[in-house]
Amino acid sequence: MDAAANLGSPFLIIARNCVLWFFEPTYIQNIDFSPKVFLSQMRHIKLLTTDSLTLEYNAVEDYVVATWHGTFTSDVIKQGYEQILFFVQKERCHKLLDNHYDVQGLWVELTDWLAFDWHPRAEQAGLQYHAAVYSQDYFSRLSTDRAMSMVRDGIAKGFETTENAEGWLNSV
Repeated sequence: MDAAANLGSPFLIIARNCVLWFFEPTYIQNIDFSPKVFLSQMRHIKLLTTDSLTLEYNAVEDYVVATWHGTFTSDVIKQGYEQILFFVQKERCHKLLDNHYDVQGLWVELTDWLAFDWHPRAEQAGLQYHAAVYSQDYFSRLSTDRAMSMVRDGIAKGFETTENAEGWLNSV
């Protein structure tokens, strides 16, 4: 049975085949509720778009997707990861797909900050699994690999492809 009801609260509740989704009204503008289209849209709920970062929430598999682009600078990285942390908390999400595929630049000076400052705060906020997709850029890849290796074992892993990262997140 399909049902969609706005109960006068700040959330829309959607029940489909005994699965409930709760959404704030800002997330459901222009959503097509036909089953195939609806599930596709629920995999790509836009949370934030900046010049260097796009954040989406995959409500079907329950993870935040961070897609980075451009050149990493210290400010871009710190601001972006703080925004990721905000949405991990807001969505009560335990998984992060951190896509660095289209990033350039060496950011090794921030790997300590990511591993020992940001990551513990993200874990305290509920993050349990962090899948990072390596960049095509050699130096960015080295930085990502170093950061992932510094995070507590089992919680963060690097991947060659988005598909492999998604597969791991969906298996844990």
